[in-house]
Amino acid sequence: MQGARPRERRIYLTYSLLAGLFSAWVLGSIAWWVGSSLVQSYQGTGFLLFIGLLVAIFRRPLGRSLGTAKGWLRTAPARIASMKWKRPVKSALLLAAIVAVLFLGRMELTISGEFTVLPIQNADVRAEVEGLIAAVFVEE
Repeated sequence: MQGARPRERRIYLTYSLLAGLFSAWVLGSIAWWVGSSLVQSYQGTGFLLFIGLLVAIFRRPLGRSLGTAKGWLRTAPARIASMKWKRPVKSALLLAAIVAVLFLGRMELTISGEFTVLPIQNADVRAEVEGLIAAVFVEE
């Protein structure tokens, strides 16, 4: 792009942004479909499978990003020294937040597929006297 004119640079920039957004949208849609299919079919196991799949797919890009971050941290020894005592505190706060969400958060139970709710015991109701039923005030 060194020899490109300003108009061509704007065109290249616009195209690259739109192409990147479209690629992210397509990949996100596929990931959403695969994740929802796994969760709907296998519930919690499907969710763990989906997370494992995401980790397997993004292992290298995440490793490269973390490697860059590690290199940046190596160049700043003062930051590393200050992070050593902060790490257990941050870990404890993160663990406390996760436990709080698990115990205090409300999740609705969703069941995929057809199901029937049946009582443990059936009870028949019979009238003590003979006669006709005029109205029933209870729904089954």
